[in-house]
Amino acid sequence: MSKRLRQYIGILAAVLAYYVIHEGAHLIVALALSTFKGLRFMGLGVQIDIQNNVMTDPLMFLFCIAGAVATFVSAWTLVLLSRKICNSKNL
Repeated sequence: MSKRLRQYIGILAAVLAYYVIHEGAHLIVALALSTFKGLRFMGLGVQIDIQNNVMTDPLMFLFCIAGAVATFVSAWTLVLLSRKICNSKNL
């Protein structure tokens, strides 16, 4: 496999992982709070649609911050594991 193809696959995998982690966290919180309405597909992105009229301000804050926290934690996990990832022999 060529280097350029691996780079494109890596970028595509990173974008897909971002959507799964970030929007997945929003989805989990919306399901836990029973406010999930559906998914919105917007161009290249996906958005979790909720019933925001039944949510209090603290619950809305929890819903909004969930994606950022999940992305931040997963990014730092990858940073902390980067040495092991780079030394992996399975390329």
